Amino acid sequence: MSSPIVKPSRTEIRKSREAQNNSKIVIVVLLLIAVAILVYYSVILYLNYIELGTNQILPMVLLGGAIALVAYGLKQINNMKFSVEKQSSENVSKIEGKFKALIQNSLDVITILDAKGIITYQSPSTERVLGYSPDELLNENFYELVHAEDHPIVQNALTQKSAFMFSYRIQHKDGSWLYFESVGTNLMHNPLVAGFVVNSRDVTDRKKEEEEKRQKEVAALKFNIEREKAQLEKENAEREKKIIEESKKELEAAYAIIEHKNQEITDSINYAFRIQTALLPKIDEIKSKVPESFVIWQPKDIVSGDFYWFALLPDGNILIACADCTGHGVPGAFMTMIGNTLLNQIVKQNDITEPDQILNNLHKGVRKALKQDEEGSKSRDGMDIAFMKFYPDTLKLTFAGANRPLWIVRKDQPEIEEFKADKVPIGGLQTEAERIFTPNYIQLQKGESFYASTDGYHDQFGGPKGRKFMTKQMKEKILEVQDHDLETQGKILLETIMDWMHKQDKEYEQIDDICVVGVRV
Repeated sequence: MSSPIVKPSRTEIRKSREAQNNSKIVIVVLLLIAVAILVYYSVILYLNYIELGTNQILPMVLLGGAIALVAYGLKQINNMKFSVEKQSSENVSKIEGKFKALIQNSLDVITILDAKGIITYQSPSTERVLGYSPDELLNENFYELVHAEDHPIVQNALTQKSAFMFSYRIQHKDGSWLYFESVGTNLMHNPLVAGFVVNSRDVTDRKKEEEEKRQKEVAALKFNIEREKAQLEKENAEREKKIIEESKKELEAAYAIIEHKNQEITDSINYAFRIQTALLPKIDEIKSKVPESFVIWQPKDIVSGDFYWFALLPDGNILIACADCTGHGVPGAFMTMIGNTLLNQIVKQNDITEPDQILNNLHKGVRKALKQDEEGSKSRDGMDIAFMKFYPDTLKLTFAGANRPLWIVRKDQPEIEEFKADKVPIGGLQTEAERIFTPNYIQLQKGESFYASTDGYHDQFGGPKGRKFMTKQMKEKILEVQDHDLETQGKILLETIMDWMHKQDKEYEQIDDICVVGVRV
């Protein structure tokens, strides 16, 4: 690879030109003086000879001598010009040689890049520092040598208009990484260079020394910290021990109080559970009237915000409800008591037995009980409910729902038939003038089944990926157990959701109360 042409310094060129000009001036001045003298005397002599009428050869000789002297002077000027130019060229060659020697023996690596980062020149020192010959890197992309993390640093340097210092990592031919500190100079505007000149020095050893020094300082600092820490721990040990002993006594006393209060609360909730279960219809009583049936009732906490309701009418028809009150635990349990009481009053005292009318009255009763119909009330409590009236003699079924649907499994259908509920709750905020629920009239066939549930079953998290059970999977499970009697179906459905919460040795907390009712006609 040829080295770039190295020009002599401006100072040396200026001195050479000044010497050349000074020599020319001296010669010209001397010649002018000589010519002026010769011409003067030649003219004088010529005039005198004319007056005297003597021979005119002498003045002519003098004049010819002056002309000859002028010709000689011009020749000397030309010879001196050639000598000065030759000397100037030799000086330039010597200066170029000096610069080439400096570059070839420099400890720094000099690189010239074009605007796209392509290497147009690489100094001979490259082979000693990076292991590459200059020819190997000519026309290569400079970024391929630079560490990927340092590309932004180099890109930023190449955008600078003035000299710019930057540091980066560059790869040796053997694959190792060296640390370079560089000064970049933008000479794109210089036609002799037309590139970005990067003067780099290998500072890998210095970096290693700095890193070793830093590690030693860190180790020393860590040692001092550990020593001070040990000293502090030692000094604080007795004090902490004393504090811990005192705190332990205080905690034990507080724990005893909390344990006592917790036991009292638990006893109260357990007592509330006994009251709640006493208010719920007895399963044996339901099965005596509807043998092919099941009820799953699984509170999240001891008491539940879900409840089921059952009534045998004097005409032999049967009312069944599955309800989900707002909240769970004690607040939800209070709502179940309100709902249970209101249903008994509506049906047994007011003799209202149609599902849609029962829900219309239940909605009014909840809003009145919770004073939600009063101006400024902030209560939004209520319940979602599926309410069914079954006619055993004709196998007819009337359904009305508030946010909870009815599912029917028919003999001749591979999928569950769903009857949607009205998308409004019982109680809570009411924006319409009057809330009217929609009745659905259904004809069943012997051997067909219907199901109602709260959202606690299909919203339960668990399984191998910790996801919700989902409505789709619940429907699939109901279809899967159709060959079993209803009591067995209830057991399988309960076992399924329990297994879902305890999948692959991982325990998932029950997130809501669960209530599911199933009947086969």
